[in-house]
Amino acid sequence: MNRLELEQLMRNGESSGVDFKRDDVPPDKLAKVAAAFLNLEGGHILLGVEDDGTVSGLSREPRRAEEWVMQVLRDNVQPSVIPFWETIAWDDAKIVGVVTIPADFPDKPYKVKRGSGAWVTPVRVGTTPVTRAARRRLGSTCSPGIFNTTASRSRARAWTTSTCGGSPTTSAMFAGKTAPILRTAKVGPASSSTRS
Repeated sequence: MNRLELEQLMRNGESSGVDFKRDDVPPDKLAKVAAAFLNLEGGHILLGVEDDGTVSGLSREPRRAEEWVMQVLRDNVQPSVIPFWETIAWDDAKIVGVVTIPADFPDKPYKVKRGSGAWVTPVRVGTTPVTRAARRRLGSTCSPGIFNTTASRSRARAWTTSTCGGSPTTSAMFAGKTAPILRTAKVGPASSSTRS
């Protein structure tokens, strides 16, 4: 990634595939975002970028930041992953760390350690995690982590599609609440449904 590509990601803001984090993000939050990206379609975590898109830069030496990221993901995500790490000079004094999670990581679902040692499967739609009730409803008869987000439509924040026993189920997120959509689309073995 070069600086122009980084600027474009930042201009577009946080999304299902981009998250801004300060360099001092707690390890469990970094792991949760990474696992959610792993369970969706991959993404980029920009370390040293504030929620409003301003660049604060890495507060530690880039090599130490890389080692910290790798250790956090190794200790807090199962199965273990090694993402792609790179740094991009923002200006003379600031550097942004970019953690890239490819879409094609095998072994889904990915779980993250929560608090006392319980392992949970995070799923993210848009810029927010899917609610616990929605995750239970969508994942009750499905393998967790096979949710797919497609383009948002009218008032819907995002579409979430899961394939359960060969038949697709679709819900829409409205203001953080999940509502079933009565129509479903046929899904082939290697494809996913898309709504426009």
